[in-house]
Amino acid sequence: MQEDLITFDIEWLSLPKAEFKMLLMIADIGKNLGNASDMCRYFNHSIQSKTKNKLRKALKSLVEQDVINLELNKNNYTATLQKEILQANKVDVKRKYITEILHHNYTQSVAWETVLKVYIWLLDNGKTLFTNRQISVCIGVSESTITEAKKALKEMGAFDIEKVTIKEGEQFYRCVGQIANASAFWNNV
Repeated sequence: MQEDLITFDIEWLSLPKAEFKMLLMIADIGKNLGNASDMCRYFNHSIQSKTKNKLRKALKSLVEQDVINLELNKNNYTATLQKEILQANKVDVKRKYITEILHHNYTQSVAWETVLKVYIWLLDNGKTLFTNRQISVCIGVSESTITEAKKALKEMGAFDIEKVTIKEGEQFYRCVGQIANASAFWNNV
């Protein structure tokens, strides 16, 4: 039986979507990734040359960045992380929440990878005052995309996000940030 938690490195959030996906797969199933078709099946992608090439390219990029070691034996890939995740960078996520994010039917036009990245970021930072700009800088997507990802997480019941305002003058309020509270049903660990 697989463990209930998948451990992420907070530094992975800044990686492009394809590379982040491959690290998710390595963190989830371990080092034996199978062949390119197996990788497509893991992400519920159609098994096409174009898709398989994107996944291979992502693996190659992770090797070039010294993030993973990769071996190929008869079209089967074996990948391991080059360094252990530092305790300060670890974020544990329940597998069932990743599955929910991966397979959710989004009403927002946002990629599941971005929703997962925002979810992980909020788990790590959400109890403190934050802005969409902070998440945007860390993840490398626009603030409007962050807004859509947060809407998706709220729709799924993962977080309640409260705006924090301060009063300026008699009739004016200014938003200084937000605080995310994990839902009792999505309470992480």
